[in-house]
Order: sequence, then C-alpha cells, then structure tokens
Amino acid sequence: VIGDKNLIMGCCHIAHDCRVGSSNIFANNSLLAGHVVVE
Repeated sequence: VIGDKNLIMGCCHIAHDCRVGSSNIFANNSLLAGHVVVE
C-alpha cells in the first residue's frame, strides 16, 4: 500500500507487503525489502 504525495525517483524497488505512508521521498536506487512499514 502506498499513500498520497510520495516522490519515488528512478530505479526504486518497493517489494511485497510494504506499507508506505504519505509525504515520503525515496531517492534514486532506494530499496524496500518485504514486510516494511514507512510512516
């Protein structure tokens, strides 16, 4: 699940069962493994 107003730059990977809140910035080449919560 990905919330509102997120900036996801190039080559990012958000794996299975991740929960991303709102108003986050993921820089180039960021990786989230499975079962991660970012608020």
